[in-house]
Amino acid sequence: LEDQPGDDAVFGRLLAMLLGESPSLGARQQAVSATADAMAAEPGLADAYAERLLANVRQPASLLDAFPEPATATTLTLRGKVLLADGQRDAADEACAQALVLVSQSELARLELSAVELDRGIVERAEALLEPLADSNNPRVTMLRVRALAETGQTEAALALLNDVLRRTPPGSPLMLDKADLLLELGRVEDAERTLLDALNARPTDEAIYEALLDIYNDNGNMIRNYQRLVRRMVDTIPDARITRLVKLE
Repeated sequence: LEDQPGDDAVFGRLLAMLLGESPSLGARQQAVSATADAMAAEPGLADAYAERLLANVRQPASLLDAFPEPATATTLTLRGKVLLADGQRDAADEACAQALVLVSQSELARLELSAVELDRGIVERAEALLEPLADSNNPRVTMLRVRALAETGQTEAALALLNDVLRRTPPGSPLMLDKADLLLELGRVEDAERTLLDALNARPTDEAIYEALLDIYNDNGNMIRNYQRLVRRMVDTIPDARITRLVKLE
């Protein structure tokens, strides 16, 4: 992992070994330290590393006694994510705020703190935290900004922001799923369908896109032929996928 910090398979294997059945304090400390090291080495993957750590524990709170001292901006941000996963929003807010005090330019800490503020309904503060990141290419920055706009009723502005980002993004971006959600909120069902079909052309085996399209067709009984075309496409393209087996069973 030190040699190739971006190797998700190695990282996942390490966590699985450390956080198996009833892990010791030492093992939990190693898992937290490995995650913090990977986050620092690969900032673009930091959020994914933290989520992978959380996915390997049943109780997020079991990690809280495993953080090293002295605290760094990275470990404080990771602690904030663990606290948020445990439902301790105020404590998560405090940990991420402390991370920003240590390193004011920490994008990850700023993102986590803005996410916490959005969860708490403090949209204005979240927007202020995101403002310095307006030119970032990180898709999470975009989604948090979109979420802030949507939560204040500015759905059209949120859609415009997504469209601007998608113009600079390779075809098939996961952001297209979020764009489809916004279009559905605006009642633009056919545009949402078109967006998802464009995404599917770029990622023909992505089950999440098929599921989103199926939701549209299930909610709109006048699109039965579209539904039938999609099912044929699923059978031809991903015949063994879980979503295809479920549709066949249905």
